[in-house]
Amino acid sequence: MYDRYKHSRKSMRLASWDYSKVSAYFVTICVKDQECLFGQIRNGYMILNEFGKVVHKYWFSLPEKNKNIDLDEFQVMPNHVHGIIIIKSRIDDKGMANTNHVP
Repeated sequence: MYDRYKHSRKSMRLASWDYSKVSAYFVTICVKDQECLFGQIRNGYMILNEFGKVVHKYWFSLPEKNKNIDLDEFQVMPNHVHGIIIIKSRIDDKGMANTNHVP
């Protein structure tokens, strides 16, 4: 059962930051209830199950669907995913990328 006091988290986001800015972002995506859906760690290695393989495949397809991003380091864990996404240009309201690039 959801308890808003027990399960509440403080946002790590900076209130004044525009997260669509050209920059690199460290992203963590967690599975609901910390359920180990993506595989298991054996002898210090992450062994992906079918769900983990889907997550891995989808991550690397992101630049095909989003031409304004690049990917950096990425790791699937049993119940979460870590990755670095680099926004290399902004998309305007018309879906067009501008020329601001990551320095």
